Amino acid sequence: MYKALADYYESRDETKQKEAVTLRTLYPRWLEYKKLHTNAETYIFRIESDWKKYYLDNPIIDIPLKKLNKLTLDEFVHKLIKDNSMSKKQYFNVTVIIRQALLYAVNLGILKSSPMAAVRVDSKRTFL
Repeated sequence: MYKALADYYESRDETKQKEAVTLRTLYPRWLEYKKLHTNAETYIFRIESDWKKYYLDNPIIDIPLKKLNKLTLDEFVHKLIKDNSMSKKQYFNVTVIIRQALLYAVNLGILKSSPMAAVRVDSKRTFL
């Protein structure tokens, strides 16, 4: 009986922790994971630079990942493109953080799927 109760409360704590994960809290863990998969220090430096420039002051990084949806992400990326007059290449470089971090969250079991996968950008009408 005690074991069952302990398991129950432990699973509730784990669920609460998953509910609270935001891009701000996931980013350092994802970046360490990313560093394991590359020897290109300049690539990691660019990611860190993009984080500081495009994400750090954006309220989207404090929204729990489980509450992010296609519409929120669609508005985020289109505003990012317009506000910064981005080219297609710049957009893909900058959004590598959110795209891959959300996939990382899927691998961790925080999300069932990445809502970013549903976001579409019309490259003929949107980019410079």
